[in-house]
Amino acid sequence: MPPTISLAMIARDRGKLLARCLENVRPHVDEIIVVDAGGSTDDTKEVAKSFGALVFDFNPTTHPEAFYLDVEERFAPHGIPGPYTSRQALANFSAARNFSFEQCTGDYILWLDSDDIVTNPEKLRWVAEKLGTDPTVESAFLHYEYDHDKDGNCTIRQVRERLIRRSDFQSGKVRWKLPIHETLDGLKKGFLFEEVVVIHQSPPVETITIEQNGVRVQTDHRDQVRYRNVKNLLVEQERIEKLGETLPWRLYYYLGTEMRSINPERAIGYFKQYIGLSPWAEERAMSRYYIGQIREMTQHADDAWDLFSGAALEYPSNPAPWFGLARLAFTRGEWSQVIYFSERGFACVKEDVVKHPSLVLNPLEWQYRAHLPYSRALIETGRIEDAKKSCEAGLSINPSCYFLNIHTKMIAEKEALISGSSNEKVQAA
Repeated sequence: MPPTISLAMIARDRGKLLARCLENVRPHVDEIIVVDAGGSTDDTKEVAKSFGALVFDFNPTTHPEAFYLDVEERFAPHGIPGPYTSRQALANFSAARNFSFEQCTGDYILWLDSDDIVTNPEKLRWVAEKLGTDPTVESAFLHYEYDHDKDGNCTIRQVRERLIRRSDFQSGKVRWKLPIHETLDGLKKGFLFEEVVVIHQSPPVETITIEQNGVRVQTDHRDQVRYRNVKNLLVEQERIEKLGETLPWRLYYYLGTEMRSINPERAIGYFKQYIGLSPWAEERAMSRYYIGQIREMTQHADDAWDLFSGAALEYPSNPAPWFGLARLAFTRGEWSQVIYFSERGFACVKEDVVKHPSLVLNPLEWQYRAHLPYSRALIETGRIEDAKKSCEAGLSINPSCYFLNIHTKMIAEKEALISGSSNEKVQAA
């Protein structure tokens, strides 16, 4: 008998997106559990029930400890812009996900968000069957394309645990942990299935104008998600500090990543705390890279160079620090170093570091942005054919890129000079 699969979801005010997700996977799961996390004011529950889902409430009345009041006086001192909803907001996503898993009855549990779409969903049953052949493998990991630019190019790609045995959850072996950026804790061994990809399809970008310190500021959906994440992290930080406990080292990393665009200097402080506490070399290196990015943007090139170098030494398989060094070498006009560092970065991509579950990467770094300094350095050192390939690769992602189009013209001029010089030599002979 084939294994049964329960789909577990948490959602709030997602009626418009939920139908698309459920239509995508309904034929390939045996049970749908939708937890209304916070009390939807739209038709989320009705949409879920129309697809045969079992709907459960997880709200400030049933689980008051998992919510906070979203008001300005609580978060504005931290520099977080509005708008503030004055509603109860979910503070602990792990608590809601654990609740959703508790309602499942299938052999395996698949989790998705309401704005996710699964490619090749018909293979989900096959994935569960494969997982069942090896009891030492506890989870099926799938590629997750989390964010995209306006042209549809993926900007955040990672690998996430997606399918687990319900028995592992029932026994307490596996549990969701952390209030935001939650992960399934307790998994020791997983297998990556390339055949299925989960694609996060955010709502259409809706720009909201807010007033911050007397200045009107425009924010979009991505900003609002970032602000929500920071709020959740700050609520958790307050809760832990009130208990007189030490903040888990993992939360320092998340506070740093979410604070980068809100308060860069404060983000640096969080990253430094993370580096001093974390046993995880990959993300210690990524923290150094993020600090380097901030220093690079504030024109502290020497500091950025040291930080990118440290990140590359600590975890050489991450392409990001190598491309960071290439950018800095470009500003110095050190063409041979631009080429060396760029090619080290591209080599990391070829080694499939993007499959590593612990790294969250932006594919545009190597598909597009890295070609800006690299193609110019190739032109300057006379590697015209390689420069042409580099420009073509970058322009395939962004055909309107001003600099790559300029580099393409430079290549054509170089080729014309070479051709003219060859003709002159033939005529002279």
